Amino acid sequence: MPARSPVAAAIAVAIASFGSYALTVCRTITWWDGSSYPLAAYTLGIAPAPGSLLLTLLGWIWTRIPLVPPVAFQINLLAGLIAATLAGLVTWIGIDLATREGSPAGALEAFAGAVAGLSFAFALTPWNYAVQFTPYVLSACFAALILLAALGWWRHAEGSDSRRRLFLLFLLLGLDFSVHRTNSLMLPELPLVA
Repeated sequence: MPARSPVAAAIAVAIASFGSYALTVCRTITWWDGSSYPLAAYTLGIAPAPGSLLLTLLGWIWTRIPLVPPVAFQINLLAGLIAATLAGLVTWIGIDLATREGSPAGALEAFAGAVAGLSFAFALTPWNYAVQFTPYVLSACFAALILLAALGWWRHAEGSDSRRRLFLLFLLLGLDFSVHRTNSLMLPELPLVA
């Protein structure tokens, strides 16, 4: 199978996930964090601790694009889009982990990654956060990006672009601190990477 199969499988899973999320996304604000984060994003205000600055900025930009009323529904669609991206990233990571080093991904690896991505996308907790605007799905998306960057660096550590890959890894980790502090649990492993 061509080298673009991981990307095609990830995109297909992301599209299927977003279609399902869009059909079930909350039409208005939700209970608990469901009102504070959308309000902060719409008004460019300050969200409750831990803050989620990047989520607020993304939500503010998203609400400036007139897509669908009401604004709460539109901003919850953004959560679905982020969660669908996460499902695509899980697919990509699954394909990467199933593929032997130095070999291109084949149809079996793409299928295994798609099953992993779809299993994740339609599990209860990811779906719950995919239909309401909270920082948890963006934090998980950053965890997947960090893991994908770490795998990319690990597989190409001897290459000429290894420093750029390592920079990307640390940049993603730094950006993640503006979303949620959960991924700080990855910090003890950083000396092993460097």
